Formats: sequence, C-alpha cells, structure tokens
Amino acid sequence: MTYISNKGFVDTGNSSTSTLGSAATFTGTGKDVLFYTSVVVSCLTDQNGTLYIEFSPDNTNWDSSLSFSVTAGTNEVHRLSVTRKYFRVRFTNTSASSQTYFRLQSILGYQQQLTSALNSVIQRDTDTLS
Repeated sequence: MTYISNKGFVDTGNSSTSTLGSAATFTGTGKDVLFYTSVVVSCLTDQNGTLYIEFSPDNTNWDSSLSFSVTAGTNEVHRLSVTRKYFRVRFTNTSASSQTYFRLQSILGYQQQLTSALNSVIQRDTDTLS
C-alpha cells in the first residue's frame, strides 16, 4: 500500500496496469476496509469494458456488486461509501480487441465527494448528488 497525504492509501491489490486480452477479466484482492469511510476507483483504458465495485461481509460472498460501463478513452471514476467489511474491484474487457493500455487504481480512505469541470466529458453513470 502507498500512503497518499491524509486522504488514504493506494490499494495495490485492487489496482493494475497489466493489459487484458479480449473478454479477459482482472479480479482484485478482497481488502478489509472497515476502518475507511470511502473507496475511490478510477479506470482508463483504450477498450470498452465493465467495471465492478464489490463489497462483502466475509471476503467470500460478494453481496454488493455495482457495475459501471467503461467507454474506451473516457476516465471512469467512482467514490463509494464503505458498506461492508471487505472490498474488491473487477474489470472485464468486453471489446473484441486486447487493451494497449489499462490504468485501474483504487484508493481507500476519507475522500470528499467527486467533482468535475463543466466542460468535461462524463459517463451517464457518473456519481452525482441530487
């Protein structure tokens, strides 16, 4: 784990830059997040895919699995409140091509709500306050 100021830690077990082939999946390592208030997951790749952010009470049964469509070349970022003791991420490359780059990072800590510039491109499932 890498410490980032007073905001938390990069969770190396749920971060990756290893590219995936067509239809391949990266599955992170279950991490005890009981002492954190939030997780932030960011993903950028050149191929479409599906990002899953999952929580488990026992590191076996992943009862909460939230899925987000990732569009090639679009920075996908989500902040979630911790809802169970364990956390992990999964990413599936849903395209017919292998990735040439893949940047997935998970930060555990005490992050504020996400913001975005008015002129930025965001996904339909981007986190928001209503």
